[in-house]
Amino acid sequence: MTRLLPPFALTLALSACVGAHGRAEPLYPIDGARPLPEKVARVGGYVLQIDDSRVNEGKMYEVLPGCHAIRTPERWGRGSETGAVSVRTGQRAFSIDAKPGYTYDVAIRTRFLGGGPTGTATLQVTETDADGKKTPDFRPQANPKCVEAEAP
Repeated sequence: MTRLLPPFALTLALSACVGAHGRAEPLYPIDGARPLPEKVARVGGYVLQIDDSRVNEGKMYEVLPGCHAIRTPERWGRGSETGAVSVRTGQRAFSIDAKPGYTYDVAIRTRFLGGGPTGTATLQVTETDADGKKTPDFRPQANPKCVEAEAP
């Protein structure tokens, strides 16, 4: 049975993801005015660290375009009135090449097998452009260090 949230709870949940004035917290130096939202990328979700900054899981952050090292927490869990799930993911490290105006959401996707207490959990990064279009099969890089491509 699917349980829907009341409208006020959904609004509260959505507003918790966005900082003041609809902007995420910047993880870049600010000299004067902040860049427009379409000039920065947003990264968040199941994230412990972005580059050298420790961040709060579930929160979105603005980063400048380019390569960013991402590190996840070691454990993930969610609960409701009907039960809870906990997954030991181990700390994962990867990098993304952030594009201006895009959002990168790091999440754990779970799937239960046969209606029982066992299942699978997958780390997934979703890349979404400014129009809401998701990149099919987006794959972050396995290397936690951002390495510039060498010219041939």
